[in-house]
Amino acid sequence: MALNFYPGVESSTSGPQKTPGLKEGGLGNHTDLQCFTILYQDHVGGLLVLNGEGQWIEASPVEDTLVVNIGDFI
Repeated sequence: MALNFYPGVESSTSGPQKTPGLKEGGLGNHTDLQCFTILYQDHVGGLLVLNGEGQWIEASPVEDTLVVNIGDFI
């Protein structure tokens, strides 16, 4: 198990396509190597997902919920 915390950094641009208004920081473009990634959601947000058209879009946070990603090992 690995635990990560990425403090928010105020910025006018972020993400692979420099989407205005998003926060900058984190790991950049990547797949999740583990079996599962569990992300606690809060009001800050910051998770970007690659859609079927190859565009990075913001995954709007739902406060006090978990996002579970299936990783590369699965």
